[in-house]
Amino acid sequence: ILAILPDRLMRMHAAPVIIEGVLRGVVIAFRDITKEKEIDEMKSNFISIAAHQLRTPLGAIRWNIELLMEEAGSSFSEAVSSVVQNIYETNKRMVEMVDDLLNASHLEDGKLENRPEHILIGPVIQSVIQDFTSEIQKLELTFSFDAKKYMSIEAIVDPKRFRDVVQNIAGNAIRY
Repeated sequence: ILAILPDRLMRMHAAPVIIEGVLRGVVIAFRDITKEKEIDEMKSNFISIAAHQLRTPLGAIRWNIELLMEEAGSSFSEAVSSVVQNIYETNKRMVEMVDDLLNASHLEDGKLENRPEHILIGPVIQSVIQDFTSEIQKLELTFSFDAKKYMSIEAIVDPKRFRDVVQNIAGNAIRY
């Protein structure tokens, strides 16, 4: 139980005192958690600010890599093309990590919005698999997805959150 006193945030724990099966009283302990809450808030603010600050340069890097791939990609040697693709994939993973940090920060603050709607899960799963195709091929992994089986299955979920979950599962399966 949290108790709010002027300028203090307290946590209260209560335990019954039972002697010979009879309730004789209650022991109540209060603990000041004001500093803990302030530190948690500072940590959340720092993570949120740092993540937002990282998004701008990462977005610029992605944009420049995409431009490079579009404009000069066909003239690259296979080795250079592979390096540029690796930079692009690494940047993409970093953006995902920054987004995860922002989501964690929003979750802690109770600001993570959830907008459920009816979706077909098959196309989302198929899209995520397509995103990982180059990584799957590069690592010479075998991956199968029975699209016919899942294309008509509906769910009421937040499409963005569902995609994030599928990406995390697929990404972990590929990496580990």
